[in-house]
Parts: sequence; C-alpha cells; structure tokens
Amino acid sequence: MIHARTLWLPLLLLLLLPSGCGFQLRGALTLPPELSPMQIQGLPAHDPLRPLLERLLQAAGVTLSDTPQSAQSTLRITARDRQRQVLSVDQRGRAAEYALFEGVRFTLQQRDGERWGNEQALVVERSLLNLQEQLLGTQDQEELLREEMRRDLVGRMVRTLATLTTLTAP
Repeated sequence: MIHARTLWLPLLLLLLLPSGCGFQLRGALTLPPELSPMQIQGLPAHDPLRPLLERLLQAAGVTLSDTPQSAQSTLRITARDRQRQVLSVDQRGRAAEYALFEGVRFTLQQRDGERWGNEQALVVERSLLNLQEQLLGTQDQEELLREEMRRDLVGRMVRTLATLTTLTAP
C-alpha cells in the first residue's frame, strides 16, 4: 500500500522545479532596467501597433522616451508589413479565402550604438474565409482578426527583447 506522503513528495518536487529554473508565466514578463528610458523609432503614431507596443513595454517595466537624448536604448523598427493574399478561389474565380500577414523587423540598441543581437524579423499569419454574401461581416471579421494578430505580434516582440537582453550583451 502506498502512503499519501510518498505521492505528495514527487508532486511537490515537480511544482518547485519550474521556479528553480527561472520559469515565469507569460504575463509576468519584465525587461531589464538598463533599457529605460527607451525610444521607439520607425513606427508612426498612427500605426495601430504602436499603442499596443507602448502599453506592453510599460507593463514589462520599461519607461518610454520621446527624444533620443534622454533614451538609454532605442527600439528601431526597420520594416513594418501588412499583407493580404488570396489562398483559394471559388468556381466563379472570386477569392474564397485570404491569408493575412502582420510583420515587423527591428533592432535594439544601447545609447552608445551597440546592438543587442542581430536584426529580428517576426511575422504572424492567419487565414480568413471570404463569404461573398456577408461582405460587411467579413470586413469586420478581418479587422478583429488583424487586431488579434497585432497583439500576438507585440507579445512576440517583447518576449524577443527579453531573450535578446538575457542572452546577449552589447
């Protein structure tokens, strides 16, 4: 007969193991204080990605700067891409399904110009059915899907920044 204590010990060890290896929940991401204040360059104020990125960086402990003179680090967006490609057509030759893309290329630099790692490229892709009889609904669905894609892209960017600052020193 197995005692309850012998079952609890391995379970307790399994629960403690992730905390010992530095594991953190995705929502508990923090970036190093030496990144603050950070300036974001190359991403216009009207780009819907910008407020999402600013909010997530601030939630990760980064203060933002409007000027390069007061910034300790610079997140430079070198390319921003948004595409829609036809994946399939119906029997009348009209688009039946689209592939949606949201992408970004960026670098992270210190004030002295030294970079953390190489330029990074991230792309998020989703598919969208084009229902001809529900044109307005399809347009609304595309915008909702793109908003979700931008949130995913920004989350990946901040996780990549955390990895870069952990693994590479400028």
